Amino acid sequence: MPASKQRYYHTTERVCTSIASFILVLGLAACSKNADKLEPRPLSKSAKVLVNPPAESADAVLLHTVDSATEFPAALESLDPKIVEPEVRVVEDNRSLTATADPSVPAVNIVTPVTASVPLKEDWGGVILVPDMDRMSRGFTSRVTLTRIEAHPLVDDHFRVWVRIRNDSDKDISADVACNFTSLTEDPKETAFIPVQIPQGGSANAYFISPMPNVAYYTILVR
Repeated sequence: MPASKQRYYHTTERVCTSIASFILVLGLAACSKNADKLEPRPLSKSAKVLVNPPAESADAVLLHTVDSATEFPAALESLDPKIVEPEVRVVEDNRSLTATADPSVPAVNIVTPVTASVPLKEDWGGVILVPDMDRMSRGFTSRVTLTRIEAHPLVDDHFRVWVRIRNDSDKDISADVACNFTSLTEDPKETAFIPVQIPQGGSANAYFISPMPNVAYYTILVR
């Protein structure tokens, strides 16, 4: 084979090898990133109390389960920049104001504004805890339903509690929302009430930061 053709084939072989190696590296990186997303996030000491409370205080703790996805897209603004983003679950609602949902009403994504008394900080580690609603105290009127609550453990062992409030009445309503927090070592403390406007058949989102660390129980109050 002429020397020029040998050089051509050798050069082509090296280029193909380089391209294959590059594709392999990209594939491994993608797999590694997906593995990071699938790997369970470590629970802080305060989060473990809500998920697996000590036997001696189990009756005083509102039991939570770990969820892999948040239903509050705005919560991503509070995520620590070093943390891989959790999944965002898109919620759809085709609920009518009658007792039975009308199947002819198209489902729509719930995108609602967020109300809070303090701005978000990048202090959330991405862990999503969902309370056992059957054991949760109810402190709201019959005009609304709490359709989603999430507790997000923060870096300082405090919690940011997110809540979605649905208007079940036949007209627009104005309401005030607060959260009462209890720990195993401190007296209950209540946040300030914040006003929310909820259109007929719509929802409003709000969040509250616990006044103390190591929360054991909380109650959403709507008036």
